Amino acid sequence: MKKAKSLTIRQVRGKAKCTERQKECLKGIGLRRIGHTVTRQDTRELRGLIARIPHLVEIVEE
Repeated sequence: MKKAKSLTIRQVRGKAKCTERQKECLKGIGLRRIGHTVTRQDTRELRGLIARIPHLVEIVEE
């Protein structure tokens, strides 16, 4: 059985001038403020959310 991989994601920029869609992506990932870090299971859906906002987040660990 495969072990589920996880990603650690950090928000590096604010959402003040972002579109509503980008704000919803941050909310979906679970990020709230600059410097906030979350660990999530690596899924296709999560990768899709990250792909929509690469200028706001960075992947810390894979």
